[in-house]
Order: sequence, then C-alpha cells, then structure tokens
Amino acid sequence: MGKPMVKQHPSLQSVTAWGIADNGTWLAGFPISRENRPLLFDTTGAPKPAARAITDDGYVPARIPARAAGS
Repeated sequence: MGKPMVKQHPSLQSVTAWGIADNGTWLAGFPISRENRPLLFDTTGAPKPAARAITDDGYVPARIPARAAGS
C-alpha cells in the first residue's frame, strides 16, 4: 500500500469527494443551473476552505455571519 498524501488527524475517518475541481462538476447544470460549487478546488484549481480543512491540522475557517431571519 502506498504512503498517505497527508498525515491523518485522529478524528478523521475518511473523505469522500464526488470530483476534484469545480470546473468539472456535473452539479453546475444538473438538475438545474446553479453557482454553488461543491468541490475541494475552485474552477482555477486553487484549494477552497474544505480542501485546507482536510489537509492542514492548523486551519481554522473564517466565521460566516448568520443570516437574519427572513433574508
């Protein structure tokens, strides 16, 4: 068996991805057209926060403010 690409964090059991980069996702147009890109790398191949979260033990994502009720 090969050497792991990254050191596994004790709480990480597995990572499942339905693709690698947003420029190749089938979710962009199926079943409807949308812009919420779900994969680990953006359309230019740059890592998104999710990619950093599974490869960098010290990564802490920025807080996203909660939406106001009714918005």
